[in-house]
Amino acid sequence: MYKDVANSHKNVKLTDSYQAFGDNQAKYLIKGDIHPTKAGHEKLAKIGLKALSHKHVHQHR
Repeated sequence: MYKDVANSHKNVKLTDSYQAFGDNQAKYLIKGDIHPTKAGHEKLAKIGLKALSHKHVHQHR
């Protein structure tokens, strides 16, 4: 369902955080919650940037 919605729009990218987190769910998610830890946010940012192919995205260092 989500893929169909994303694919129906030119500028929408869909990433899979569950797959990106892999066997490290405990590292990337707050225990007993669905929200990411700091490391989870960093991982989400990396997969987001990769999905956008770094076009039109400015990285702050």
